[in-house]
Order: sequence, then structure tokens, then C-alpha cells
Amino acid sequence: MRRLNLKGYAAFAPFYPTELQPDKVVLPLKQHIGSPAEAVVKAGEAVAMGQLVAEIPRGKLGSRIFASIAGRVSECSQERIVIERANS
Repeated sequence: MRRLNLKGYAAFAPFYPTELQPDKVVLPLKQHIGSPAEAVVKAGEAVAMGQLVAEIPRGKLGSRIFASIAGRVSECSQERIVIERANS
């Protein structure tokens, strides 16, 4: 930090952890760079948190996509996958 002269910008603040529990997530199949991923799930299918929902096309550069919540796939298109949390 000394070489970059960042010491004056360092501010220590308390950390307040927050747990978000969205009822719905929208996962775009086209990430920042590379080819769009291809869905491996279908609308109506139940998914677990961390489950693979979209795979990189063979021979392409891209990002695999995993479910960030457990629930049911409510929409699955070439652009996005929508997962809605199951009612508890």
C-alpha cells in the first residue's frame, strides 16, 4: 500500500453480513465474454442450488452457469433461465 500511496484511502469499517434470499433469479446465458451457454434444464424442472443449468457449447469459450437458488425453472429461452424459489 505504501508504494501505491493508498494508506490515506484505507478505511476500516464494521462488516454486517447480509443474507439475501430472492424469490426469483434471472440467469443470462450470455456472460461478459465468450459464447452463450446452452440450457441443460427445461421450463417446469426442479433445480437444486449449485446445480448446473447451462453448459458451454463444445469447442467454444464461455461460462458454465449454475443455479444460485433452489426452485423451479419458470422460463428457459436462448437468452436466459428464470428460476423461482419453491414455496416453503
